[in-house]
Amino acid sequence: MTFSRRLFLQGTAAAAGLIHVRGLWGGETFHRDNRRALRDAYESLVSGGVNGLHYLPGTHLLGDDGEAATDGSHPSDLGFLRYAAAYEEVLRPLLS
Repeated sequence: MTFSRRLFLQGTAAAAGLIHVRGLWGGETFHRDNRRALRDAYESLVSGGVNGLHYLPGTHLLGDDGEAATDGSHPSDLGFLRYAAAYEEVLRPLLS
């Protein structure tokens, strides 16, 4: 990561906080390397001193029952309710 990008992230995360949400769609095999690279970048930033970064795994945002998406992909009302609950769990402590 370039020095300027790291400085931008440090300033932004410290001022407002940043949440990295892991993608949830697509085949696990197809996206495995991309997801690993993003997680590694997140961990590198945190261990490098960038404060205010948070990680939200996206694997279970819609639940596991298949009822939270209208077509298996786009969230329904129930899906957005589950999104809100997952985001609230991460955001509430940050806003307190």
